[in-house]
Amino acid sequence: MATSFIETGQDAEHLAWCEKIDSSLRDDAVGRYTRGWVVASKEYRKEIKKMLEQMEKEAPWEGEDMAELREAKWERALEEKLEKEGKTLEDAKKSPKSADWKVKIAGALRAHITATNLWIADRLAMGHPSRVRNLSKEKL
Repeated sequence: MATSFIETGQDAEHLAWCEKIDSSLRDDAVGRYTRGWVVASKEYRKEIKKMLEQMEKEAPWEGEDMAELREAKWERALEEKLEKEGKTLEDAKKSPKSADWKVKIAGALRAHITATNLWIADRLAMGHPSRVRNLSKEKL
């Protein structure tokens, strides 16, 4: 599924090169190219983010559509915060529930984009949602 986005251009050339050298390198490269919410350059991703934010302002979103849009916004914010901390969702699964970097990200997500404690606890593997609230308050 994911490789269909990278069948042409420099990414495809890089994947072909990886395949020639060692087929396991191709799998690693595909993982890097297909990570996150969109497979594209940073410029394109910024463009898409702006477009989504504009759509959010203009459209009368309701119900399930609004929930999907809100969650996509939370995902984008989480991805940015993880990148800034040099962490991944895989790191979140392996790190302690109250790791300082998780608490920092959770606090920022709650304060700036009003992500729910349930969503944050799930995405950052922090345990029960009340833990997010309690740890965030402790750090204030």
